[in-house]
Amino acid sequence: MSYQKDLNLLKLIQSLSLLVFAMLTPLSKVLAEDGQGTGKSGKDYVSIGLVMNEFRSVTIPMKLGSAYLSQRAQTYGASIAYGSYIDDYFKVELRAGQGIRDDRIKNTLDVNMAYWFSWFLGYQHPITDYMSGYAMYGFSYYEADETRREAYRTVTSELETQVEVLTSPSDSLEPGLFGTKFSQSWALGLEFSLTDSIFLAVEYGRLLNDTDNNIKVRQAGTHLRYEF
Repeated sequence: MSYQKDLNLLKLIQSLSLLVFAMLTPLSKVLAEDGQGTGKSGKDYVSIGLVMNEFRSVTIPMKLGSAYLSQRAQTYGASIAYGSYIDDYFKVELRAGQGIRDDRIKNTLDVNMAYWFSWFLGYQHPITDYMSGYAMYGFSYYEADETRREAYRTVTSELETQVEVLTSPSDSLEPGLFGTKFSQSWALGLEFSLTDSIFLAVEYGRLLNDTDNNIKVRQAGTHLRYEF
């Protein structure tokens, strides 16, 4: 079932990409008439970044006792990106990332982003001479890294007394944590000019929304970019 969802999303990505690029040329001409531009048309850039990936709404079914509901975990990773400006306002970006530090939920599950690959279409507009704002929308392919652990929990016995038992996440918890591989992604950011070719960007967005099990991963990061 999830495989069919991923296949349908890939087809949607292809269709939206063709539609968006068909709209860019006339829209860019309209925007250029206001006399404001970033001066980035035709430039490319590479970037490196440090990010925090926050897992939200993680449910952990246990072998004994009820599930933990709506747990969060804050993990950290690194990313690299290559982008190209179509004109002064629009850009496309390819991004890859890997988790470097995990987080433990209720002593029973270590989670992290193993890796992710993203494609974005972005719109950028100058705010001041040294700062611009941007919004990006795209799609991501991803995988989680998870380690299950045993932990003591308090449960009610048949004699209705509270006892400590050693338990672990249920086998019903999907291997790999996520039920899907693709998701829509978005990001909002501010870019600051350090030199003519070096920029610092701060960014916040949603890396993924796993529709199979409702886990969401929000992402905040700092990126250093070099334009050429």
